[in-house]
Amino acid sequence: MKVDEYQELHSGAYNCDLSRSEKEVIRKKLLGYKSQVLANGSRCPAETENAIKHLNQELAPTKFWSTWTTVTKISALSSIA
Repeated sequence: MKVDEYQELHSGAYNCDLSRSEKEVIRKKLLGYKSQVLANGSRCPAETENAIKHLNQELAPTKFWSTWTTVTKISALSSIA
């Protein structure tokens, strides 16, 4: 991976304007980079680990649920039951 691509992935990981699919692509590329680094016997840089953790939190299904208000959650749950 080239240095500019590496830096672009890290800045993209924290970009709020990217779509969910774009964030998933960035996460996959960072995970690929991490696996290459680990396969070579090196340690993954902390900034890469942090970017992956951040993207995992952003892309987690509970992130969507937590953005709803309590009233919406209650009405959604009562309509399911």
